[in-house]
Amino acid sequence: MKKTVKIIIIVLLAAAVLFGLLYTNVNNGHSTKISNDDTKKPIVIRTGENAEHASYSDIIQLTDLLYELTYEDYEWDYVNSYMSKYKIEDSDMVIAGGCSGIQIGSLRGRNEDWYMDNQTEFVLYTNATDTRHATISVISQSGITQEELASENISDKLALLPFRVSDGMNDAGLCTQVNVVPVEDAEVLTTGTNPGGEDMFITLVQRYILDYASDVDEAIEMIKEKNLFGPHSETMNQEIHFMISDLNKCVIVEFINNEVKIIENENVMTNFYAYYDELTPHSQGVERYNILKEGADSVESSDDMIDLMKKVWFTKAYDRNTEPFWYSDFTDGSITIDTAHDDAELNSIIDGDIELFQTGERQDSLWITTHTSVYDQKNLTLKLLAQETDTVYEFKLK
Repeated sequence: MKKTVKIIIIVLLAAAVLFGLLYTNVNNGHSTKISNDDTKKPIVIRTGENAEHASYSDIIQLTDLLYELTYEDYEWDYVNSYMSKYKIEDSDMVIAGGCSGIQIGSLRGRNEDWYMDNQTEFVLYTNATDTRHATISVISQSGITQEELASENISDKLALLPFRVSDGMNDAGLCTQVNVVPVEDAEVLTTGTNPGGEDMFITLVQRYILDYASDVDEAIEMIKEKNLFGPHSETMNQEIHFMISDLNKCVIVEFINNEVKIIENENVMTNFYAYYDELTPHSQGVERYNILKEGADSVESSDDMIDLMKKVWFTKAYDRNTEPFWYSDFTDGSITIDTAHDDAELNSIIDGDIELFQTGERQDSLWITTHTSVYDQKNLTLKLLAQETDTVYEFKLK
């Protein structure tokens, strides 16, 4: 009888693992938990590979467009060589959208906002080495569709995946995220922050500091040593900024006139420059910034942070009942934060977007919060919500 009971318990535990209520990635010992089971069960959709430029585990699908995997190794030399040509050409490695972030104590809340397209997102672990930290990061705008992931030879894209960090944390508790700022308001495009230093494409900064920095001060020093250049061409033109924090300090890093600027005493970052005393004409995310500032006092736990980040899910921009309406998220060209409200053509476009959104179908031309991340830097955990849904995926960095 006791033997029978033991067998039943073992079978039940095995079933729980199999169906994804709680499972441990056998490749690395990091753990993942899903808050409820009304979603797809995790399945392996692509086997791991020890490829020429990277070695990684099986790729596990958690739900539509969201996947998990672990990298044992990846090559900085390969990605540096790949990216060096983008000093003069367009880049497919731009990974910043219209996003929101807030730091409260040891908690970081972050929304990634982007088009409702079919690009996959990844929760990506990297294991520690003698010289690198272990990390967990979210890879958004992966450049990989579901169809490619399932069928095509994409070893080259997977070799670049660890470097497309949207937000992340390492085992020292260092946390980082990237957002865009209005390139139209940049006095000088970022083409080289430290002439004579080693060149680095600016979007690689997050992987660099997650791998090798233990705190904010180290990260700043490492950033200042590099000669950073941005994605500027006829078809792609962006400026970006970073929010970087450890358990004791939070800063925003911006690039003004090819100089690295460090902004302290600021814990919220959306899509306008924090360096300037006044808003620049094309500032975006002003309303989202105010919502986060006003709601900061309500956050005492990671679940509280999730609730706050839901208040700035991007599709609220397609609701005329949002008060105040998020006009700053529509600034572009001749439309500024001062003129957007009264611009008849813009309001007609907004009404068209709202009509599309109300169909309930995904529209490639519209934006959505593709993921919400909440990092706990003390406990080295990540809670993640995908595509503005309520299912919470919980990850633990070993």
